[in-house]
Amino acid sequence: MEEIIPAYLLEAHRYFCCTMHSMRPWLVGIGILSAGVASANLFVNGDFEAGNSGFSSDYVFASSNSSEGQYTVSSMPSSFNGAFFNIGDHTSGTGKYMVINGATSGSPAVWRQTVGILPNTTYYFSAWASTAVGGGPAVLQLKVNGSNEGSSFQLPNNVGSWVEWTVSWNSGAATSATFEVINSNLSAFPNDFYLDDMSVVVPEPASLLGVGFGSLLLARQKRRK
Repeated sequence: MEEIIPAYLLEAHRYFCCTMHSMRPWLVGIGILSAGVASANLFVNGDFEAGNSGFSSDYVFASSNSSEGQYTVSSMPSSFNGAFFNIGDHTSGTGKYMVINGATSGSPAVWRQTVGILPNTTYYFSAWASTAVGGGPAVLQLKVNGSNEGSSFQLPNNVGSWVEWTVSWNSGAATSATFEVINSNLSAFPNDFYLDDMSVVVPEPASLLGVGFGSLLLARQKRRK
């Protein structure tokens, strides 16, 4: 016969889980949570399925490409620029992504979004990128609150694949952060690329939740003795 866990133990476990969830910002802030599964993505429309919304850009939005420094959000880049390679999006293979014709002067932000954050917390930025035209790939740089973060990231020379770009960043005293993606390759041809599945996350207290389950099982074993 299957043994039923006593109600008081289930209630204790529910209380533990709720407490850990409410304490997550504090635990992350003081450095206890340095590992675990990712929390929810702080970026809005990071997969671009909602189209040209939730982010800003110094580039010019256009449905058809007529000059450098323009972008669109599409599932078929060749309809924006006939020279661009068509690739399935990184999310599902059938969705949308950001299609960029690289600028040739200055350092305009390709993509920008501001989010609320916790102070003294390490955040993990991730984006998936792909080359639009082979031969001279984009070189991406992340800026957070106006400062370069991490090393520059060069995309592959060849088209047809998605590569992940990741950067870790500690918030210090900041309570909001503006993330910007810059393309530092200003060559007129080619410096064009795609972005998809943008995210910024912090660790969840997975290890502590595991302790909660362990405590429940231990209490159950003691109860049986």
